[in-house]
Amino acid sequence: MPTPTFLQLHTLTSYPGTLLNRDDAGFAKRLPFGGATRTRVSSQCLKYHWRNHEGKHALYDIDFSALGDEELSELEGEPKSLRSRETFQRRIVEPLVEEGHPAPLVRAVTFALKERLLSGGKAKKSDTKTLIAPGEDDDPRDLLDSNQVTIFGVPEVRYLRSLAAEKIESVREDFPVFWENGEADPGDALDKDTIADAADAMRDISKRDLKKNLKGLR
Repeated sequence: MPTPTFLQLHTLTSYPGTLLNRDDAGFAKRLPFGGATRTRVSSQCLKYHWRNHEGKHALYDIDFSALGDEELSELEGEPKSLRSRETFQRRIVEPLVEEGHPAPLVRAVTFALKERLLSGGKAKKSDTKTLIAPGEDDDPRDLLDSNQVTIFGVPEVRYLRSLAAEKIESVREDFPVFWENGEADPGDALDKDTIADAADAMRDISKRDLKKNLKGLR
């Protein structure tokens, strides 16, 4: 059986005179490399600065340097980008629920989309039950978190949200009454099998086409 071969790339990058990264004791992270002791920058440090970059290459496609005072004040306190684990909850579920769609339906469809995009596996029945009808000790947001590192820009998030909205709208056409009763969470009365069917329809999307379409947005 052949032995797997791994290729590690080590690069030297010049930074301004500043301490980018500290260890647990507050000292600069260092390592011997190329016959000298050098400062080390962790991947967590780099990802933090990518998420909070304010230039024209910001991850969420916002050129902060081109915004006026009024526009900047509207964005005050808002993250310039999100950790990948929060993307599905903060940028897909919450906006769709705010638009008046049933929360259990939105959660189930979004979870199926995340599952299809990042893993391709099948959800446990207990997970689906938690998303549709969470118990007192359940937090559906835990299932919508992703431990896989992913970077989504604005166009990609909009595309993923539009896919979820499309599946939700197909249910709305069949059960419009649950969108017309004015309740805060009309999904309480929506049939659980109907919600599960909508989630399964999301899983039927071609993973290859999904990734191809996302790649075309970059």
